[in-house]
Amino acid sequence: MIPVGKYDWCFTDTFRTFAIAHKRGQGFVGIDRDENILYQVHNFDNGPDYPSERLFRIKDKGKYGFADAKTGKIVIKPQFKAAFPFKNLVAKVGDSCILKSDGEYHYWVCKNWYLINRLGQKVGVPSDKD
Repeated sequence: MIPVGKYDWCFTDTFRTFAIAHKRGQGFVGIDRDENILYQVHNFDNGPDYPSERLFRIKDKGKYGFADAKTGKIVIKPQFKAAFPFKNLVAKVGDSCILKSDGEYHYWVCKNWYLINRLGQKVGVPSDKD
């Protein structure tokens, strides 16, 4: 059981293997049952990243990877400068990227985007509509 007030928010009702919580000064974090911080969780639309195809985005030292939404285990270690959620079994990621803002929204500008599978392997390049 997590004591009330220890975290700003906790995003789980049943703490089986991991939980996502908001910790002041650190943002959204994944924690294990001993409350060790496993990774930062990508902030999306004022909350933690949502699972897509059972994976959600995580961050470490400015790099993105993916964790399993059921177990909390890292599936693809953080290694990409930018990453979009999985869709149709692939995710659009980039290496040489910068984060820009239009004042209200943030977006990535990357020199090279490519697609990865659930093993983190490069499987192609996105089409213009991706």
